[in-house]
Amino acid sequence: MEEALKKATEEAHKQRLALETVEPSAAVAAAPAAVAAPSFVQSQSKALTELQHTQELQQSELLKQLETEEKQRQDELQQSIQLEKRIALAEKERQQEEILSHKRAEELKILQQEEAAQRLEAEKMEQEFLSAQAVQETKQAAAKKAAAKANLARLKRKHELQRRKAEAQLQMLKVKQQMEAEQVMEMEKQHPQPVVAPVAAPVPAASNSLTQQKSQAQAETEQKTKEASAAKAAAEAKAKAEAAKAAEAKKQAEAKAAAEKAAAEKKAKEAAAAKAA
Repeated sequence: MEEALKKATEEAHKQRLALETVEPSAAVAAAPAAVAAPSFVQSQSKALTELQHTQELQQSELLKQLETEEKQRQDELQQSIQLEKRIALAEKERQQEEILSHKRAEELKILQQEEAAQRLEAEKMEQEFLSAQAVQETKQAAAKKAAAKANLARLKRKHELQRRKAEAQLQMLKVKQQMEAEQVMEMEKQHPQPVVAPVAAPVPAASNSLTQQKSQAQAETEQKTKEASAAKAAAEAKAKAEAAKAAEAKKQAEAKAAAEKAAAEKKAKEAAAAKAA
């Protein structure tokens, strides 16, 4: 725009110089007719005045245009400066956001590492707990099995003692019966019965007494023999029942111990699989 104003100014200056050059030439050429044509000079002066006025108007318009363009340029410059400031601010915010993003990533990484370490520690503690629990359950199962064996051995000893006691009582009863039989035989030898006629002879009181004693001794012996046999049979039946009960208790204890051991091993395997996964 400045170049256009400069060109317009130069053009107006050239036109002015041309008019000034033409004016003296015309005056010299028309000197004889100066008196006759005064209106020509006036028209030339008027044209020069109009030209100057036109030049001034053009210059004024050019100045206004320059001011307007300068104002627009200043506005554009201000907008450019504001835009640069916004860009710089956005760049700064981007850099800060990038720094915060890196910082968050580092914090997240540290947090993940801590969580992984805590998870590994928890898994390790859980594995140790399960192992200890399995060992404890195995020990408990072994203790129950040993207790069952000891109880079975105690019951066997008890039954054996009862059997021996019953056998001893039966043996004593047999010895007592034998002694009583010998006593009866000895009494019969000491008091033999007289041989009498088959005619109704009265039976002596001593003979009746010996017969009654013998019968009574045999009855007592038989009764005691029956009682000893019944006691022995009852003792054997009781011993068998208790032995069967002890064997069943031992079987149940072993089954329970095996189930607990299998459950503990299953837990340990699951924990190991979870840790490997």
